Amino acid sequence: MFTALGVIGGIGLGLATTWGGAAWWVLLVLGGLGLALWERRPVLVALTLGATLAGFASLRGQQSQPDPLLPWRGALVTLRGDWDGQFLTLEDPRARVALAPKPVTRPGKLTVSGRLVAPEGQRTPGGFDQAAWLRSQGGWFVPTPTAVLVAAQVRASAPEGGLRGWFRRGVTAGLPAREAALMQAIQLGDRGDIGREEFQEGYAVRDAFSRAGLAHLMALSGQNVALITGLVVWLLGWLRLRPGWRYGVGAALLVPYLLLLVGASPSITRAVVMGIAGLAGLALGRGKPDALGIIGLAATVCLLLFPLWLLDVGFQLSFLAVLGLTQTARLAD
Repeated sequence: MFTALGVIGGIGLGLATTWGGAAWWVLLVLGGLGLALWERRPVLVALTLGATLAGFASLRGQQSQPDPLLPWRGALVTLRGDWDGQFLTLEDPRARVALAPKPVTRPGKLTVSGRLVAPEGQRTPGGFDQAAWLRSQGGWFVPTPTAVLVAAQVRASAPEGGLRGWFRRGVTAGLPAREAALMQAIQLGDRGDIGREEFQEGYAVRDAFSRAGLAHLMALSGQNVALITGLVVWLLGWLRLRPGWRYGVGAALLVPYLLLLVGASPSITRAVVMGIAGLAGLALGRGKPDALGIIGLAATVCLLLFPLWLLDVGFQLSFLAVLGLTQTARLAD
């Protein structure tokens, strides 16, 4: 947890615009240093300071990246790239673009035309800040969306290929439209189709899940990681492989699962990092890891790769939920 406090403090210092705002983040870092000194562990002091510098450097490094689409701002353009249901990812230049209005086309190759404009900022106090939200969707290995294609018109589309396309076709094969949309939401986190499904006119399926308190079933998280790793570990155990192989293979498979199948989002990235750390500990014979330590590790990795996730409500709720689940019993004792 010490490194997580340091990274959070470093990112906060980079985001602070006033001395008063910076003071709160300094207090957070000092709190982490104080806890490390209280335990009389100089190594933790050094790690906390290093994590603070790393968090600050990660944020500034991402903020200093040039906008590859700046020369085409305001122009009528035709773009071709991979549509994931939320953003269009271009290959040359390497960039991501938001589309308005959002096409109802399923994920895959997409050719679309429109006018490329800068995202809108916050119009009213407390209102939605599109530019800030788009900035939070990028990281070191995922291009930050820097522009919006308005009046977007789809010119051509092709079905999704690769591992994700194969998996999508597999989980929806033979299912009616509504059930197929639900499977895509649960297994891939793609809620585009389920958002258009209705039980009856004016009563959407997605709203029904929200009212029933079951909307979390359509958010990729630890549930998905547990199902995948549990099945893999069980199958390898059935083949009588040693524990090191069982848990090691399970941990290794989580990397392509995140990068090639579902994509990075706060909740699933947290779950994957925690899953890899836990399975690695079991593979090395270290036993069950400390919950607080593994949560701190996940927060450190996530924020170093995606520093602006610190301001993302989904990131905050994901970690608060897992902290509550793991620490409530300890506090009760």
